[in-house]
Amino acid sequence: MSDFNRYQLRFVFCSLVLLILSPAYDSRGQDQTTPVNQSVSPRPVEIISPLPGSSLHSVVEVTVRTADNIPPSRVRFAVDGVPRHPSEVRGLTLIWDTTRFSNGRHIVEVWDSALEQSPGFEQTKDRRAFSVTNEMEANRHTSIGGILSAIFFAGSIAGLLWWMLHPPAPVQAAVAHAVRGVSAVRRILVPVKGTSYSDRAVELACRLGQDQQAEIILTHVIEVPLALPLSTPLDKEEARAREVVERSSEIVNLHGLKPVQIIERDRDVGRGVLRVANDNDVDLVVLGLNPRRISAGDSVGKSTETILRKSGIEIIIDMVPEDQKGGQ
Repeated sequence: MSDFNRYQLRFVFCSLVLLILSPAYDSRGQDQTTPVNQSVSPRPVEIISPLPGSSLHSVVEVTVRTADNIPPSRVRFAVDGVPRHPSEVRGLTLIWDTTRFSNGRHIVEVWDSALEQSPGFEQTKDRRAFSVTNEMEANRHTSIGGILSAIFFAGSIAGLLWWMLHPPAPVQAAVAHAVRGVSAVRRILVPVKGTSYSDRAVELACRLGQDQQAEIILTHVIEVPLALPLSTPLDKEEARAREVVERSSEIVNLHGLKPVQIIERDRDVGRGVLRVANDNDVDLVVLGLNPRRISAGDSVGKSTETILRKSGIEIIIDMVPEDQKGGQ
């Protein structure tokens, strides 16, 4: 026999051996990827997609085929022995969100629910193993998160550098002291008479105390003549005093501030105002002046002079010229 013929025989012999061993090899390979179905007869429900051993990620459609007489309503799905909810099933397809499962090997089972009580039911199930690999998705989300974090960090550093390189303009000490002085005012006293210029003083006091929600103390002093005791009933004057402080309180309420009403009796109006200021620890006094009196050449008045001379408290005087009063 020639060498060429011997090579031909060896090739044929090797091919026969491979053909004989290949089915057994395939069976062993299948055993390592999917559980063995003990029944070799056609199953009532079988998985046709994806292929056994496939690597899956994200949302996957697992499709089955059934015998002619099995309606889709009888098909049941399970993953790792846990039945899937009907909301995940569309006809003969399981909508499987693999992102809810850990990476690795998972078993998908399908069966005919009508056979659940039949002998040998487990052999009628079709089981397929799949590998879930969502690492690429996780890495993608991680990358996006890292990019966003880097952008946020870079923006923060840029903002900090801009703030450091652009300091605010310096403020003079006198200006800063004046700003702090106004913001520290917590109680503002306004002597009220029920006149238009008195109402303007209340309005000014409200604006000065708006930011720090200061108390607006409204006081009306009833001047009692020397011939009468201080406790003498003065019904008309007392009714007038209540009306005046109520009218001024309405202005304070419009600004959302707290009005404090004080009706005082004294022989001198200016002295009575100073006593109210000292008793209530007042920070500021706002006085409204009568513009007609000033324009006529008269003095500011005895009561106002007393307050200006003897008060140790900051005082603001408000006087609106006669030609700017409008309808007041």
